Amino acid sequence: MTDTLSPWCVKIQNQIKMKLIRITTQKCEFDLFQVTKGDMDTRAKYFLARMATGSITPNRILEMEGEAAYSGGDRYYIGTNNYTPADRQDEIIDAQIKSKEPKEEPKETESEKQSKEIATKLNQKALAFIERV
Repeated sequence: MTDTLSPWCVKIQNQIKMKLIRITTQKCEFDLFQVTKGDMDTRAKYFLARMATGSITPNRILEMEGEAAYSGGDRYYIGTNNYTPADRQDEIIDAQIKSKEPKEEPKETESEKQSKEIATKLNQKALAFIERV
């Protein structure tokens, strides 16, 4: 691929651009992706790396592999602990930050304060009574 096929493809592409394509917005490029199909380990690493950076969708991977797309497979994901939809990344980060913030103690109401004062006085009187006996 690197030493033989790719250099020849570049030469042919350059000739096509020079001799056939007159409009600068058009381009000629050979798609050699299918040539690497036999090396499944490298392909898997390639797709995992692209998924982790949010640069490819699951449906695009399926399309490149010649398989059918599925509903909802056009979302981009970012590799975190699990794959997170890229459009929800900020929401998840905010939730993680919020979960690490110290929780505020709920404020006591007036009736709760009074109940505590009464309970404290009753406890003090009960202890004083027990000490006398």
